[in-house]
Amino acid sequence: MNPFTALKINKAPLILALGLLSPVVNADTSLLSANTFYSIKNALNSAVSTVSDTSKGRGATLTTSNEISGKGKIAYVIDGDTAWVSVNRTEFNEFLAVADTKDKKKALRTDSMQVKMRIGGINTAESEHRIKSKNSAFGKAASNYLKGWASGGSAEYSCYAHGYYSRPICAVSANGFDIGYDMIKNGYSDYDTSWGKHPYFDAQYKKVSK
Repeated sequence: MNPFTALKINKAPLILALGLLSPVVNADTSLLSANTFYSIKNALNSAVSTVSDTSKGRGATLTTSNEISGKGKIAYVIDGDTAWVSVNRTEFNEFLAVADTKDKKKALRTDSMQVKMRIGGINTAESEHRIKSKNSAFGKAASNYLKGWASGGSAEYSCYAHGYYSRPICAVSANGFDIGYDMIKNGYSDYDTSWGKHPYFDAQYKKVSK
């Protein structure tokens, strides 16, 4: 079940000056309109019929027909498009069942029941890549911005595909607001369809894409 209820607008601009990025983190949580409240029926009406197989041989393939959905908490924001999310035991066992054995430790923390979720539909610049040269000030700005309003917040997620290292690709909301929509709306990412169109919010992401 797709749990999302609202898409958030943040009207605050991204400040760029002489190479120094100062992200605004006190987000304006006003809503676009009453039409931005989505039920599962409305979301699926605009969804693509299939999601391409992105498992690349790692574990079972997640799709919209066998997605893993639930509620949890944003445990730690890694960067603007990836976060560790605490989930309950039932959903954690589902993630364990579909993850590739050799990659489980990269995407799952059994002791704390946390899942490393890749936010679908966006691709922000790197901020914590193991290859330091790939990290950038803009990536750090995106990370800081998301941390500013999402860290520690309540999470709702629908994971519908696999990325690298068994990381599930998911639609994730924090405190009731869709992360992907917010990051695109505020210029931290383009609408990225490398893994296929977003299965729930393709039209909405296109609309706010710069």
